[in-house]
Amino acid sequence: MDANSKVVRAEQMQVLRPLIAVGPSPEPEGSTAVVNGSQTTKAIQFTPIAVTQQNAKDTVLKGGFQNLETLKRALPKEKWAELQE
Repeated sequence: MDANSKVVRAEQMQVLRPLIAVGPSPEPEGSTAVVNGSQTTKAIQFTPIAVTQQNAKDTVLKGGFQNLETLKRALPKEKWAELQE
């Protein structure tokens, strides 16, 4: 598992933790607060990762957001070799 995958997995768990907690509506852990109209809401903010041609395999494939078969269906056969590199 590469570094991007580990970061994504850690962020996923941080979001899911309050949802899977046992007991009555646990207080969510938020890294910051956001003013939402008349109230302030706890929020978990993440640093976005820009997907480029150079990092697409590391961010999209290895991160588990898409699989090779799905990408092949969306690309012409002459582009498939680029996915294997």
